[in-house]
Amino acid sequence: MQRTVLLTKGPIVTEFYGRKEQMKVLSPDKKLKSITQNEKDHIIAALKSGNWKVYGPGGAAEILDMNVSTLNSRIKKLGIEKARITRNTGNITKE
Repeated sequence: MQRTVLLTKGPIVTEFYGRKEQMKVLSPDKKLKSITQNEKDHIIAALKSGNWKVYGPGGAAEILDMNVSTLNSRIKKLGIEKARITRNTGNITKE
């Protein structure tokens, strides 16, 4: 690992320099998501799987094994809103 840190050019490790050979770890064009973005995506996935139901049997709080008030706080903090498609115009609006 120390060798990798010393041989890395720039602030992001893109290759691992092991004892036997050089291995690719992450291509420069592929960026990792932040923890916040991962959390938002995970909550949205749980909401979608529960048909946007937050609490109760089959709701996102149960799926994520979280307290309902904690989940509501995170939804608000992350700015998660259910998108709705208007049938007449086909426009996407937030509920």
